[in-house]
Amino acid sequence: MIRRCVVAIIVAVGLAGAPRAHAEPPLVLERTIPLHDVRGRIDHMAVDLGRKRLLVAELGNGTVDAIDLSAGTVAHRLTGLHEPQGVGYAEGADVILVANARDGSVRLFGAADFSPAAAFRSATTPTTSASIRATGWPLSAMAAADWR
Repeated sequence: MIRRCVVAIIVAVGLAGAPRAHAEPPLVLERTIPLHDVRGRIDHMAVDLGRKRLLVAELGNGTVDAIDLSAGTVAHRLTGLHEPQGVGYAEGADVILVANARDGSVRLFGAADFSPAAAFRSATTPTTSASIRATGWPLSAMAAADWR
């Protein structure tokens, strides 16, 4: 009796871990989008779902690229930043937020045309306390994608 139970458990565990013939892989690479002239590492990313854009903080470049996910190209590059570590998109205010490590600033850009909207200095580091006030609501550069 015990032997049958042990055999049944071994078979059940073996079948549970066996690959399924029709199992879908958890992630599938759809395409690769080249980022041109990027030096050093990239840091955080955010998404503007309405415009189908991925925002990529390129720390070593001092830039943030806005990638057009439909076209698979870089649509725009924000330059003149100071080690951008945090990037976010606030849908309600339609702004891109960039937290800069080197100077402790948080810069806001209009998401429609990438125009500078505001700049603030953080009391500590931008990645931990980049809380600011814009349009009457508190924003956080690290959680802006979740803010409404």
